[in-house]
Amino acid sequence: MVNVKFLHQPGYLYDLISIFVLRYNKELLLECYTNSDDKQKDLAYIRNITEEFSIENEDLSIFFAEDEVKGSFFLKKYFFEYEDKMISDYDFDFLVSEILDKNIFAQRLLDFYLPNTELVVDFEDRSFIEDLAEQINETYYTEKTKNKLLTFFISPDKFLMPLIKEISDKNAILTKYYQKNFKRIVEIQEGFDFAGFKDKLFKIDEQTNCKELDFIYISFCLVCKNIIEYLRSDNACLILVGSDYEETLNKKYSNKSKLEIDVFGKIISDQNRINIIKMLAYSPELSTSSIAKNLGISINAAYYHLDMMCQANMLSVRNEGRTVFYRFNKRYISKVIESISRIFVKK
Repeated sequence: MVNVKFLHQPGYLYDLISIFVLRYNKELLLECYTNSDDKQKDLAYIRNITEEFSIENEDLSIFFAEDEVKGSFFLKKYFFEYEDKMISDYDFDFLVSEILDKNIFAQRLLDFYLPNTELVVDFEDRSFIEDLAEQINETYYTEKTKNKLLTFFISPDKFLMPLIKEISDKNAILTKYYQKNFKRIVEIQEGFDFAGFKDKLFKIDEQTNCKELDFIYISFCLVCKNIIEYLRSDNACLILVGSDYEETLNKKYSNKSKLEIDVFGKIISDQNRINIIKMLAYSPELSTSSIAKNLGISINAAYYHLDMMCQANMLSVRNEGRTVFYRFNKRYISKVIESISRIFVKK
């Protein structure tokens, strides 16, 4: 029988990082912070949160801005890739110590923004900056983002010290926020119906199947009130649950078919991605470089489109040394066809 335990730190730290993510992605506010029919109430909530956790430093956007394909650097590299640490070691002091390792932080930032590069961060090597500048210039990022990235690698301390200060300041404010709203956490935990939650979550996403797990850890978020995130390791998983999770779960459940079609529509809205689909329809699998060459675009630009298609589970990947091969995920195609059929075929 699976053991279910409640944890405090993961949800708290997800809230802390998300305060920054949402600050630099204002268009996500309505999606992430609202979910009810009472829009005025939701808008008032947003105003209160942004005022209480005010952040002025624009330079930090490269760490938290959402990329359409890869998400947010900080959430991905300093939260979701630490699933093995979440249950025991991951707390605020540990997070700060990880950020302070300048070389590792810089390499992770480089790997996030330039995933196909073979560059290794070396702040003492002038040729590193020159090669980096050339590769950054070939990306699809905005000029503003390109300039900030290059500036970071030239003078990382000008970014890292303000980052530590801002995170420390917001940690102090968030601690008080949790203390003030502690009763809400207790109420959610006492009324949490795990069996019902698990069953509905599994119907939305089959990857959340808990049958083979020994431990399930639940951690509640107060600021990100609509969040439902699932991090799985070998024999355990961590589920992040926002304080308004019931409404979010019901919405995800009722919109499951619509969401699949929306994502598919977004994929086929670009001619490069349509051409990739046509290429893979006639080839069992293709490498990143082959696809880039056939499209007449850079490898980084090709990766942008391929990663979006992989995130939607349209493509499967196979690694052969340093080469990555892509092929169609036939199960995904079947699900899209099924979803479209449910709309147009009357029962």
